[in-house]
Amino acid sequence: MSCSASDQGNSLEGSHPSGSPHLVGLVVTGGDVKEICAALAPEAAPWDKDVMKVRRVPTGWNNCVFLVEGSDTRFALRVSAMSWPERKHVQELKLLQALPMLLPSVRLPVVRGHDVEGKAVAQCEVRSLLMDAVDGECMVDVWGAMSNAAQERALAQMVAVIAALQAVVFPRAGAVDMTSDVVGEANITPAFDNEWMGTPARVQQYYEARLEYMYERSKKSQGMAAMHEAADEAYRVAREVLARVDLDKGSRMVLSHGDLAFRNVMVDCKTGELQAVLDWEWGCSAPIEVDLLDGFDDLEDVSKQARRELLDRLAPHFEALGESVVHYGNMPNFAVREALFAVFDQLSPWDMTTASESELPAIADRARAGLGSAVARLREVGLGQ
Repeated sequence: MSCSASDQGNSLEGSHPSGSPHLVGLVVTGGDVKEICAALAPEAAPWDKDVMKVRRVPTGWNNCVFLVEGSDTRFALRVSAMSWPERKHVQELKLLQALPMLLPSVRLPVVRGHDVEGKAVAQCEVRSLLMDAVDGECMVDVWGAMSNAAQERALAQMVAVIAALQAVVFPRAGAVDMTSDVVGEANITPAFDNEWMGTPARVQQYYEARLEYMYERSKKSQGMAAMHEAADEAYRVAREVLARVDLDKGSRMVLSHGDLAFRNVMVDCKTGELQAVLDWEWGCSAPIEVDLLDGFDDLEDVSKQARRELLDRLAPHFEALGESVVHYGNMPNFAVREALFAVFDQLSPWDMTTASESELPAIADRARAGLGSAVARLREVGLGQ
């Protein structure tokens, strides 16, 4: 696997860290990057001049990001292999075009050009998105070095972002296409990664559909056979909980970032000032709690305790905004929702889709153990057992 760039003999080659199958064999040179940029935004910079330097940024899962810098200009080019579906790029692009209207208070990337068909440069077939580069540092990289005051300022602004997302209410869950400036008239279609769900109008339906899909995907994988019995029990318990608990209460469909983690936030590490919220490729309409349940998952790479401590630190910032902003401290049945999401994650682990057949048994063993803990928690909070 290779995702590399070279510019004027200065090699920047190296394996991309993500392990995504969509990056296998992808090679993009510094010259390719400049040609793509010139095709997408010819007037933005002197792309053909040596003064424009290219370097790869070690970020992203299904894509590569390159910084293209001149004496007074900085751009970010994100490229994806053609195996990453065109529909996914179109869905993201439509949302990016609508975000300045939907979230006027949130700092967002400025799009300069795009090529969802991969035809910008004949010799380099990649889907691409060109944006102005954002100042600051990736928050996950500098969090530990930030002062407590800077961290608190960053957390307060993250809560403000969540509040802004919650204020954009949609009638159904799904991909968002703003055909006008009236939110209620948005065209909602099944999201690229959630076709199986359709466009549910009720939060309860969202959870039911998600459970059915995760369970079915787990059972279909013969490589995950070691956890099939545990999956059956998890499914039974989750169905019983969903029959008892009203998840429509206190929730609604709102704009969701879909991957609201520290890795997708640029920050001034000295002041804690947020510079931009990036990577909207999973953005859609979803239950109001999704960004709270799925968010900040990169802290779980440190430990579950680190993520819980972060949520505790967020609480006073949420409370300062009043009861209109939903958070884990004031949402009905939040513990049940959290436990259900934990079951979903273990039923269909994210790395199951990228692993080889030989790797699946080890993933199944790990997921089975995690599923046991998740089901025990779901029984406790959902059934009182």
